[in-house]
Amino acid sequence: MNTNAVFIPGQYYHVYNRSNNRESLFKESQNRTFFLEKFNQYIRPFCIVHAYALMENHFHYSIKVREVQAIVNYIAGLQKHRVSKEMAELVQSLGKEEHISIDCVNQLLIRQFQNFFISYVKSINKIYDRSGSLFQKNFKRSLYDPHVKFKYLQYYIHHNARKHKVVKDFLKYKHHSYFQIVKNQSKFIDVKEVLNEFESLPAFIEFHNSVQYRESFSGIDLDGFL
Repeated sequence: MNTNAVFIPGQYYHVYNRSNNRESLFKESQNRTFFLEKFNQYIRPFCIVHAYALMENHFHYSIKVREVQAIVNYIAGLQKHRVSKEMAELVQSLGKEEHISIDCVNQLLIRQFQNFFISYVKSINKIYDRSGSLFQKNFKRSLYDPHVKFKYLQYYIHHNARKHKVVKDFLKYKHHSYFQIVKNQSKFIDVKEVLNEFESLPAFIEFHNSVQYRESFSGIDLDGFL
């Protein structure tokens, strides 16, 4: 699976990255809240967020890139000094060939992720008197078909702590988006979109608590998931 996928408007992605040398990304619990808020600041204006999990030395997100017009509308509402080179290039590409807009969206998203990582690390370095990079240089992003993998990726992300044997029961781990979706209270997740994919909240809960989950994904290519 391509883990260096191009960000295309309207498409779905599994985004993940880990720390260098397995160093802890989060020194204390408040760092995770700060991480989520930084993600909201840099990424959410351009993406719909479906799930996340923050592990000790890596993270996972399931996102959908917003359509070009929605991104342009957001940029139009920014003060001039907040419009980056990549944002301006996207706006200027409108009305030209379609591939130009797609390329501009891709470059914009890559730059936003880079800025997100840089901003988080600068704060961590300052607070904890450390220096140097914290994340691996090239973050991973895999394009996926939501009709095939959306439910699995939700399950995979929310069960990641169980997968890595941090807990035996995924409900015992709190640093993922499952509980926010169940409570329908989140400033980090687009809960309505998630539940639309599952058709109902009970179906969402039942799927996550299924002990026969492997049978549900029989024949599905699961490569590309950490």
